[in-house]
Amino acid sequence: MVGIYVSIWVRKRLRRHINNLEVSPVGVGLMGYMGNKGSISVSISLFQSRLCFPIKPQTIPSHDQIFWFGDLNYRLNMLDTEVRKLVALEKWDELISSDQLCKELRSGRVFEGWTEGVISFPPTYKYEINSDRYVGENPKESEKKRSPAWCDRILWLGKGIKQLSYKRSELRLSDHRPVSSMFLVEVEVFNHRKLQKALNVNSAAVHPEIFLD
Repeated sequence: MVGIYVSIWVRKRLRRHINNLEVSPVGVGLMGYMGNKGSISVSISLFQSRLCFPIKPQTIPSHDQIFWFGDLNYRLNMLDTEVRKLVALEKWDELISSDQLCKELRSGRVFEGWTEGVISFPPTYKYEINSDRYVGENPKESEKKRSPAWCDRILWLGKGIKQLSYKRSELRLSDHRPVSSMFLVEVEVFNHRKLQKALNVNSAAVHPEIFLD
């Protein structure tokens, strides 16, 4: 994909427990061929749990924990002047009440069962490049009207997931501000000793004579 890159980093002690790596690019750009829009997804097994960041839609339910992140392109259903006023006042709760994704999540129309953390940072889009100004603060005749919005989001699905942080980074290389999140994730670990003990007990119950002289 053009301009899309996903990497997963693991601690050295966990590396040997990573298996079943699968990478899937999906392009939805012009005519299905251009790489300007789309996704790259990664699926892995960590011990006995399957994690997805996420892969092809038809395989998503087969994973234990799924993380969906990127430019989801949702906007605010609010007048531009009101949006900019509330941004200046840092009234995030009032803005979030008009956020399209939050409304869709509450209604269950999209991402049913998925979770997003509390947003406590300014809208991530759209900025003038190499600037802290949103596009439109100094209107230009040829400029397309775009209100600030939280286009860049991180969602998750699955049990044993606890979000520790949800924030944005102040990088000026794009018209977006990147977002990041830290999670604590529980995974299933196969216990060979417990399995062997259970097998021995079952074997003794089926064949009690093996313990007889």
